[in-house]
Amino acid sequence: MAKQSKSQVAGKSAFAQLQDHLSIAEGNRDVEWEYRLGKLVDELCPRSTRGYGHGAIQTLADELGIARTSANKLWNARKLSSSITPQELGKLLKTAKTAGHALTASHVLSLATIRDEATRVELGLRCAQHGWGVRQLRWEIHRSQGKLSQGGAPVAKLATPDDALFDLLDRSKNWLSRFEQVWFHRETGMLHTLSKKETKRLAALLDETLDVLAELRSAADEGRRQIRAMRSGTA
Repeated sequence: MAKQSKSQVAGKSAFAQLQDHLSIAEGNRDVEWEYRLGKLVDELCPRSTRGYGHGAIQTLADELGIARTSANKLWNARKLSSSITPQELGKLLKTAKTAGHALTASHVLSLATIRDEATRVELGLRCAQHGWGVRQLRWEIHRSQGKLSQGGAPVAKLATPDDALFDLLDRSKNWLSRFEQVWFHRETGMLHTLSKKETKRLAALLDETLDVLAELRSAADEGRRQIRAMRSGTA
């Protein structure tokens, strides 16, 4: 898109709507505000237009005035508005509100990296229900895609029952060590620095953890039952 002149931009109704939208106080600017901002930007600087990234959004930011917004802010808002449908966003926000949590634009943009709709919806709802931070959400996304290392290396396939048990033992020992350092250690433990809101979020995560651990215990018990049956010849 060629650089737009003031008359080309300011003459559009979306520009006046955008000015009104930017007049909303900072304290009232939530994810829905960001989403609406992006829709207005896309109307003025549509992605479908050839060369949309070459100066159009910067021109729009210049017309609005540096005190009101920046090109980067407008660019990110447009990215947000194209990353998720209004229906999916509404469902996420409703779930989060019911659970007493808040989602940010960073949460939504992280979810948008998941191509599979079912996985995206499932993780989004779990994030909203349990109040995950952006860092935890990204970790869960990483895990759901079969990657556990920072470099994105695929998880090694487990060929035998021994492999599975040794893998479980190693991960469990590593987790217990890390958990003790962050949770219980008198000098480095972080529990005493948490706010009431953070402790509520952690309590919900612990409940989810206990549910998963219960499933793990059930699976281990079933494996032990099968081993005993084979040893006794009753399998």
